[in-house]
Amino acid sequence: MSSLDVIHKLRQRLHATAAAKPNQWHTGVAMLRFLALMLLLTLLVRGTAATTLPVVSVTAPYQGVVTQSFTVSGQISPGIGTPLTIPEGLLVEQIFVQPGDPVTEGQTLALLSLDDVRAEIEQVQASMQQHQVQANQLL
Repeated sequence: MSSLDVIHKLRQRLHATAAAKPNQWHTGVAMLRFLALMLLLTLLVRGTAATTLPVVSVTAPYQGVVTQSFTVSGQISPGIGTPLTIPEGLLVEQIFVQPGDPVTEGQTLALLSLDDVRAEIEQVQASMQQHQVQANQLL
């Protein structure tokens, strides 16, 4: 039985009781209008929900090391001379001087970590070798 059939039967019952009880007639009409409005809103929501579903993509899980790090931009500048900057991607492992300390030419100010850079170079070289092997197989 469809929703329209249900509404039609309710309407027939309301007309039958309208002559006997006028107050119930007005209550029944209000209820019928309410049900019709709810049906209309339900159909509208179902129609729009199907068109607004988000697109979701997933990736396969993999094992790795989780490290917590942060990047900060900074500048070490001597009292006199040119400011000293560190290239992006390099980590400072240790600083040997404090702000305001006098320094001399050639003195080591900080120790930089190149492990991340070396690891990236090794990864790119391995990828390049793999692509070279694939290219040789195609020839």
